[in-house]
Amino acid sequence: MFDIKAPSGWVPTTFSVRDENHHKAIKRPVAHAFSMSSLKELEPMNDDCSAIFVRKLDGMIGQDIDLGTWLHVRAIRANARCIGVALMAGSGTLPM
Repeated sequence: MFDIKAPSGWVPTTFSVRDENHHKAIKRPVAHAFSMSSLKELEPMNDDCSAIFVRKLDGMIGQDIDLGTWLHVRAIRANARCIGVALMAGSGTLPM
């Protein structure tokens, strides 16, 4: 159900593999990125992006918007040092 389709066939992910040792081997290279210390380190940047995002939405009160699209861009662009959200706030267009 959570496997990934690759050119070589279906590949298990950390969510689908049932073998504990295989799970550890898949998880080990990325575990640090999701550790509490890493998340705390990135929190100030996320707060800044969230503030820009909320200001942009406040400026569109009463307008019909596709909130799903805006949330998608907010989530994806969070790793790009808030560039996407800043562009949205400045131009009103969706950076894709």
